[in-house]
Amino acid sequence: MKGAYRAGFAKADITPGVGVAMAGYATREVGAKGCHDELYSHVMVVEDSSRVAAVINLDLLEV
Repeated sequence: MKGAYRAGFAKADITPGVGVAMAGYATREVGAKGCHDELYSHVMVVEDSSRVAAVINLDLLEV
């Protein structure tokens, strides 16, 4: 079909586990003790007959 688009969406939990090293201070000796909110990755992919485009969002540092 001419001019047709397809789109897909996904969400994945990327929350690190307890004890993972944390950013912020060079002298930090203790890993994470827990997590206040879950961290996620969101992806949207759109394609037509000749091109593919993706938008990726990661919940990372500096909230």
